[in-house]
Amino acid sequence: MVDVPVIRFEQNDEFFLLPMYKKEQIVEDWCHENLKPLLDALDKDRQHSFGSDFARSGDLAIFAPMAIEKNTRRRVPFMLEMSNIPSTQQEQILYYIVDRLPRKIPGFMDATGNGFGISEKMQERYGVHLILAIKISTSWYEEALPAYRGAMQDSSVQIPKDADVLQDHRTAQVIGGVPQIPRLKGKDGQQRHGDSLVALAGAYWATLQE
Repeated sequence: MVDVPVIRFEQNDEFFLLPMYKKEQIVEDWCHENLKPLLDALDKDRQHSFGSDFARSGDLAIFAPMAIEKNTRRRVPFMLEMSNIPSTQQEQILYYIVDRLPRKIPGFMDATGNGFGISEKMQERYGVHLILAIKISTSWYEEALPAYRGAMQDSSVQIPKDADVLQDHRTAQVIGGVPQIPRLKGKDGQQRHGDSLVALAGAYWATLQE
């Protein structure tokens, strides 16, 4: 774990009731102020993947770019957590980030449940070759999590040094041979379901795909 920003964007229920144009402008201004400096600082010579764990309410929505360094280490330059953000505005934010990722390679999106809709729209925009929409299952956990743990153990992946990210990673359990992620509350009181673990493990998994 290394010191990189974890950006958090949260809105109250009244935000949903605003006119669409106003929501879009608020989000555009927020992205320009909070995300553009981070995106501008990305190394233009490095390939970039990403991982995304969608949630509309209850859990957090997570988005994490992942750069492949010259020495092949995977590094997360920043991570975004969204809470109570309508799907349309989440889509707007994802477009803002992915449009600006240098040398894009395939990224991971959780297409389970409500995540399917936004994953499909991302595929329409960027192509199915760049958006790996995965319906999370036990078989995917069995493939992705051991590889990600191995990368952790040999320090070939760097993720944000953050208390909630650490808790997400510590919650993963193997019960009866089946990987499981229980629900817990984060340091900020928000409900978490291993949200950053899914996004970051998914990003790492995506970098291993042809």
